[in-house]
Order: sequence, then C-alpha cells, then structure tokens
Amino acid sequence: MNFVKIIFCLILTESLFAGKMDVNSTKIEAEIDQVHFIGKAEIKVDGSSIDADRVSVYLDDKNETKYYEASGDVRFLILEKDYYFKGRANKISYDMFTQRYVMRGMAVIEDNNFLMKRYIAGDEIIFDLFTETVEVDGGSISTNIFIKLNDVGNFFGL
Repeated sequence: MNFVKIIFCLILTESLFAGKMDVNSTKIEAEIDQVHFIGKAEIKVDGSSIDADRVSVYLDDKNETKYYEASGDVRFLILEKDYYFKGRANKISYDMFTQRYVMRGMAVIEDNNFLMKRYIAGDEIIFDLFTETVEVDGGSISTNIFIKLNDVGNFFGL
C-alpha cells in the first residue's frame, strides 16, 4: 500500500504544476479525487512554497489539480514572474483555474521591499493573479479594499 501511495504522489507531483514540485509530510492519505498531506506538510514549486500542518489537493476528472488548501499555522512564499510576497494565515487556498489565492484567519502578506517592513493584514485576503488585484476584508485600514498589484508601492506610501 505504501508503494501505491508513493507512485500516486509522483504522478500527482507531475500533474499539479508545470514546474518541479517537492512535497514532504509525515503522513499521506489518498482518495479518488483528493490527496491529503498531514503533519509538517511542505510544498515547494518553482521557488514558491507553503508550509502547513495539513495540505489537501483536490483533483478533477482528468486527475489534474483543481485547487489546493493548506491549513494550520500556514506560512507561504509566493514567487511569480513579477511578484514576490511572503506571509502567514490560518488557512490558504489556491484555485488553479481562476488563479486566486484566498488567505483566511489572521492573514498577513509582506512585500519584497527589504528596506522597509510593509505588510497588509486582514481577516481575509484574496490575491488574484489574473486580475492583478488584492482584496482585503477586515483589515485595519478599511473594511474592504482593493489594490492593483502594480500600485502596491503607492498603497504602501512609496
């Protein structure tokens, strides 16, 4: 049975992302349309990473990733072509089709400016790579704000 899980994880690894993906955890549970990485779960893809207590990957009919969720003391680094953010939340999910990260529960995103400590915090942060916007609910600045990613420097006062 362990051999089947290892083979399944290797197949899953290739189908999750275009780039190389490394997945580590202390326990793996697999079902027909989902895989759960439990205990010190760590995912690394093309420089981006997510560390959490649990990561669940949900698959479509073609066995390709629809979306994934990480929960329990989540720490993340999002490294895209033009963006570099790191942060933490109680829960983070990513939808492959809409290209949206949703961070919930004491969510914080820090930008890549090493000269100043700049961050956005809120109860929920939606980071949309397709529309290049960030939506923050329950943040200290206002109840609901939208930020164009190209204007993040202006938002932070630079």
